[in-house]
Amino acid sequence: MPLTKRVLLSIKQRIFDPIGFTAPVTLIPKLLLQKTWSLKLGGDEPLPNDLCCEYRKWAEDIGCLEQCRLSRHLPINSSSTLHVFCDTSQFAFSCCIFLRTEVEGKIQISVIAGKARVQKYLLYLVWN
Repeated sequence: MPLTKRVLLSIKQRIFDPIGFTAPVTLIPKLLLQKTWSLKLGGDEPLPNDLCCEYRKWAEDIGCLEQCRLSRHLPINSSSTLHVFCDTSQFAFSCCIFLRTEVEGKIQISVIAGKARVQKYLLYLVWN
């Protein structure tokens, strides 16, 4: 079956992640979908080779998600502090929230949430 916009969207939607732990991984298919829109491809048109290569690389890397396990226990005490990290580029922006807690003399870091969004595809006007 050829890789199309419809197939890519279907694959991207299979990853259920309401808290955003996989945000860095799921950003790639979102960017690929945005590229298909900018190329004005139909839903059932095969993707160009360069997009197929990007997809294949992502598909190989995504297998590591099965091995990831995150504890949902958040140790909170008087030493707990929240840390928020954000970053942006011309293509996307993302944010993640961590809880840093000192427990029995050891520092424990817990992921609370993450989010990644693709920048809107904008048309820029050049004024003379």
